[in-house]
Amino acid sequence: IEYLEIHLNTMGNSDEAIRLGPGVDRFLVSRCILRANSIGTQQDGVYAADWTVTRISVDNCIIYGFTRAGIHAQNWRGNKSHEWNIDYTTVYDCGDGIWGRDDSAGTVTINVYNTAALDCTAACFRESASNIIWVGTNNAATDGSLVTVGLPTAAQSNLTLSDTPQVSGNHFIVNDISTVNLLLADDSAFN
Repeated sequence: IEYLEIHLNTMGNSDEAIRLGPGVDRFLVSRCILRANSIGTQQDGVYAADWTVTRISVDNCIIYGFTRAGIHAQNWRGNKSHEWNIDYTTVYDCGDGIWGRDDSAGTVTINVYNTAALDCTAACFRESASNIIWVGTNNAATDGSLVTVGLPTAAQSNLTLSDTPQVSGNHFIVNDISTVNLLLADDSAFN
């Protein structure tokens, strides 16, 4: 799925912009904008449930406004496994930014690089079990959740954002980051 803008504008529960089915292998979501109005519950940007999914890549996307999670690897029953590769993606104003959830005997591996999860209401990076494997560097968050999931953080764990009013809407600018060159400036992303 490439170069799409998907706007979820429903009040339905458990709705996703992109829902991956069982047995998905080598799946790519690239250069997409996924957004929601945050009016339903349990809504996700990209979601896979309790079935085996491998080599899912979310690359260079902007995901915002989903009530449950921007990216949700939910392996909640059975002995299944997930493998996610997340690169150069921004998740903003979601319940959880990137959520690895495994309530079963399976394994969820999340390889995440150069990704920012910002202003999420629960956690920017979240895991719900000890068998979530996080690998990656050069990520940023507005809370301390990078430390919680064990990703290298340096100074990128507690960023400060400022909303900047514009004629066409609000933009956010990252104010403080010292170890990663990550700047989201006016007009660099969809309004």
